Amino acid sequence: MTPRRLDAFERTALGKLAQVESLELGTQTVIGFGRPALERLCSLGLAQRVADAPTVYAITSDGYRCIYGMSQAEFEAHPANAKPPPLRQWQWPPVA
Repeated sequence: MTPRRLDAFERTALGKLAQVESLELGTQTVIGFGRPALERLCSLGLAQRVADAPTVYAITSDGYRCIYGMSQAEFEAHPANAKPPPLRQWQWPPVA
């Protein structure tokens, strides 16, 4: 499968999802992206809808791999003052 670079809306949405446990569309002021970007992330497997809440989205482990090149568990294992920076180019699937 050919890697696909995330567009600006997808990057903004994925970055926001990485900062919060879950994001409910419509209850918070969301600037820079909307449902279409979140749905594209879901179709790539980088985000998912939370069960029993059709307007709530959460990042997946693959979402963390896209941003940081590692799973959420690997990212969280780093000390708070030594978290790795995001990759320069966000694309999915990653280039081997």
